[in-house]
Amino acid sequence: MKSVLVIGGSGFSARYLVKELLRLGYQVFAIENRNPVQQASNIHVISGGVRAVTRHLIDELRPEVVFHFARPRFPRLKMAGRILAARLAALQNHRLMGELERTTHPCRLIFASGSLMYGSSPSPLDEDSPLQPVSFARQYYYGEKPILDALQAKRYPIMLLRFPWLLGAGSWFEWFYLRPLKKAHSVPLFGKGDNYMEVLDVEDSARLSVKYAFQNNRTGIFNIISAGPVTQLAFARAVSDVSGFPVKDYRTVFPGHLEKEALQAFASNIILKTNYPDLLKDQPYTPLKKTLAMIFQEFGML
Repeated sequence: MKSVLVIGGSGFSARYLVKELLRLGYQVFAIENRNPVQQASNIHVISGGVRAVTRHLIDELRPEVVFHFARPRFPRLKMAGRILAARLAALQNHRLMGELERTTHPCRLIFASGSLMYGSSPSPLDEDSPLQPVSFARQYYYGEKPILDALQAKRYPIMLLRFPWLLGAGSWFEWFYLRPLKKAHSVPLFGKGDNYMEVLDVEDSARLSVKYAFQNNRTGIFNIISAGPVTQLAFARAVSDVSGFPVKDYRTVFPGHLEKEALQAFASNIILKTNYPDLLKDQPYTPLKKTLAMIFQEFGML
């Protein structure tokens, strides 16, 4: 049985990654930090967060790949919390790369990043596009820089995956859409809504992560694109159609202060393309409204 190591196994997207790996029969060693990893057969939980990953652990487990989906968070502190989290992530990732580079069993590192790293652009962005981090990505960039440095210097085999907006029951969709739906009975629209978003079902992202990791041995940066970009207004209308609540200006939905980083994120125009279309061949995508319906059912809102 092939084994894999998942760092951040209890996180929003990593939970689905772990489920997909188990479904495919992999033996999963999952690193947990504050939140517990759900127990299942063929899963071995290791406590301690990123610091638990040492060269000795890698040499002992000999995983086929290491998935790194962890990201420190201090959500209650907002901007200050993101700055602290970025500094902590930078320290952790610097130490992690030092451990991986000294292992006697080098295995590829699959690192999860986001498309906000590219910044807002009127043109489609491929893997060679320069990084111009916007919104929350300004802090995330600092945290993942040790991974980027190791990749660019070719010190270790790394596959860096840049994901679009991952849609599931949690994370940004819960904070900026589900909660307002429950309180204000409205779907927020941030600005005119004519900017484009790439939205991907989080379960689709898990399947693609596994496909990219095991169906090729490449290293470098890879954009994980969706079935196609949608305008923010079209996304809001899809949420409205499924939930039954009207679309309204965000200022009526969020009467208090809304961080400018959140506004920048939702107003950014990001259309992804990839230099590796062969990796997306025959990829089934979950329709947007189907994903939304599943989320609302999970939260008892349908």
